[in-house]
Amino acid sequence: MAENISLNVLGEPDAEMMPRYFKRLMKQHLSEMEPVRSKEEWLERRRKLVSQLKAALGEFPRERTPLEPKIVGEIVREGYLVRKVVFQSRPNLFVTANLYIPLGLKEPAPAILSVHGHFQGAKANEMVQKRNIGLAKRGYVVLSLDSIGSGERAYKGIAYHGKQLGAQAFTAGFTLQGLQVWDNIRAIDYLISLEEVDPGRIGCTGASGGGNQTYYLAAIDGRVKAAVPVCGVGSYEGYLEGPCCVCEMIPGVMRFAEQADILALIAPRPLLIIAAIRDKAPHFRFEDVRDKTFPKVKRIYELLGAGEKVELCAVDAEHGYNREMRQAMYAWFDRWLKGIDDPDPTEPEIKAEEPRTLLCLNGYKLPPEAESVPSLAYKTAKYNVSIIKPPPNGSIWLRQRELMKALLEEEILGGFPRRSRLNVRLVDRASFDKFVLEKMTYMSEGGVIIPTVLLIPKRRRKPRPLVIQIDPDGKEVAFESGLPEKLVERGFAVMLIDQRGVGETRWERAEAVGVSD
Repeated sequence: MAENISLNVLGEPDAEMMPRYFKRLMKQHLSEMEPVRSKEEWLERRRKLVSQLKAALGEFPRERTPLEPKIVGEIVREGYLVRKVVFQSRPNLFVTANLYIPLGLKEPAPAILSVHGHFQGAKANEMVQKRNIGLAKRGYVVLSLDSIGSGERAYKGIAYHGKQLGAQAFTAGFTLQGLQVWDNIRAIDYLISLEEVDPGRIGCTGASGGGNQTYYLAAIDGRVKAAVPVCGVGSYEGYLEGPCCVCEMIPGVMRFAEQADILALIAPRPLLIIAAIRDKAPHFRFEDVRDKTFPKVKRIYELLGAGEKVELCAVDAEHGYNREMRQAMYAWFDRWLKGIDDPDPTEPEIKAEEPRTLLCLNGYKLPPEAESVPSLAYKTAKYNVSIIKPPPNGSIWLRQRELMKALLEEEILGGFPRRSRLNVRLVDRASFDKFVLEKMTYMSEGGVIIPTVLLIPKRRRKPRPLVIQIDPDGKEVAFESGLPEKLVERGFAVMLIDQRGVGETRWERAEAVGVSD
C-alpha cells in the first residue's frame, strides 16, 4: 500500500526554512552584543572572549607532553634545506611536518608556522610549498605540518577534514579546530626550541581552512607576533549559506562573538587579512570581509592605538594563495618581523618538490599505539565515563539527574526556547482500508514548521496509544520501513514527522563532501 500513499504535507518543499531560522537566531545574538566604546571596555570584553573561545574549542590538555621530535630525513636545495620531522602534540598523537631552514644563518631567524587548508596533499601541496620555499629564501625558518586527519595523518587513508570521522571529536568534548589549534601551539613550542629560531619573532599564515587556523591560533597564543590569514575570513553569517568543514564548526560561537571579535583578539599584534575578490565560498565572501568584518576589527585596533598594524589586502583572484597574495604576505612579515620599512616582496620563480619527496613516513613507521581522532575520542570518552561514580543512594542520584539534565539541555543541546502555541493546521484527511491518515503541520518554535502525518486505526479502542516514529531521513523513509502499518494493525496510532531540516524542509546545499552535516 505504501507506494499508493502520498505523505507530502507542504505542497512545495521549503528548503530555506533552516537557513532563515539560523539567520534570525544569529541576528538575535548579534543584537544582544553591546558595542565596544573604549579601550577599557574592549580589554574587559577581551578577557571574557578568550575564556569563551577556549571553552568552545574544547578542552586543551593540562600538561604539555614531551614533543620528542625525530628528524627522519633531510633534503638540501639551493639556499635552504628541508628536514622531515615527526613530533607528538599529545601522548601518542604524532604530527608529520617539514621544517625549512635557510642555509648560512648567522643568528636566530624569524620563523613562520605555515598551516594548510583543504588542499590535496596537505603540507606537500604545491601552493603550500611555494610559500614555504619563498619564505625560506627570504631568511625565514618555516614549519609546515599536516593538519590532523590530512596528508600523512589521514585515518586509514581517509582525509576526514569535514567528514564524520572528524565530527567524532565532538562527543568527547573536542572540536576538530581545537585539536588543530593545540597541534599548532605545540608546533610553536617546537619552533622556539630550535637554535635557528628567534622566539620573539614568530608569524603564522595559511589559506582557506589554514586561514581559520591562523586567526584562531593567534587569538589564543600571544607568541604569534604577526598573522596573515588568507582567503579564510568572511563572516560567521556567511557560514549559514553553504556547507563547510567540521573544522570550521565552533559550537556556540555565535552566542558570544562574530568573526570580527575573534580577529580582534589578535590586536595590537600585526594582522594582515588577504581576501580574494572573486572567492566563491559564501563564508569567505569578499563583501563580508570589506563591509562587515574588517571595519569592526580596524576599530578595535584604533582603540588600542595600533591602527597601522591591521590591513585588508584585496586581490582580484579566486580562492587560493597565489603569487600576488604571497608577495603581500612577504612584505607584511618583513615589515613586522624584520623591521624593514619598505621591503621588496618580489618572488623569484619557485619549483615545488614532488609530493612524495616530502613524506615523513616513507620508510619511517609510527608506533602501533599512535592515536587518531577516532581513537583519541574513544579513549577520552571512555575515561570520562570511568570517573563518573555510581551514586551511593537514591536521593543523591535524583540530584545528579537534575544536574545532568540541566547540563544536557544548556551545554550540549544549546538550550530550548520557551514553549509557544503549536498552531496546529490540518492540511488533509484521507481514509484507507485500515486507518485514517491525517496530514498536518505544527510550529515547533517561531519560523520552524514541522510537516506531520498521523495514522489512526479504524477498528480499535479509544483513546489509542500513540507511537511517534522518527527517522533521520524523514517521514517518507519511516513509512516505507513498514513499521507504521504493523503498529496500526496492533491498534496504535502512529505519528510520523519531518524533523527540521529533513524531508520536506531538507536544505540541499547542506551536503558537504558526500556527508550530510
